[in-house]
Amino acid sequence: MGKKLFQNEKKERLKNGSTTDHKTSASEMSLDIYRTEVEQIAQDLTLFIDTANAPIFGIDTQGNINA
Repeated sequence: MGKKLFQNEKKERLKNGSTTDHKTSASEMSLDIYRTEVEQIAQDLTLFIDTANAPIFGIDTQGNINA
């Protein structure tokens, strides 16, 4: 297999005094960014539903409101 690209590397000191390397691949970072964006959209839609002036019966996967 090819060499894995690491975007972020850091050392962490463990409780016993030894250190360990933490490496995050570019694909893991992309997944974290995507997850954060999806969570923000879900929070925004939840706030919108909770504070709407009219009843909302549902939202489809594209974010369209079914009233």
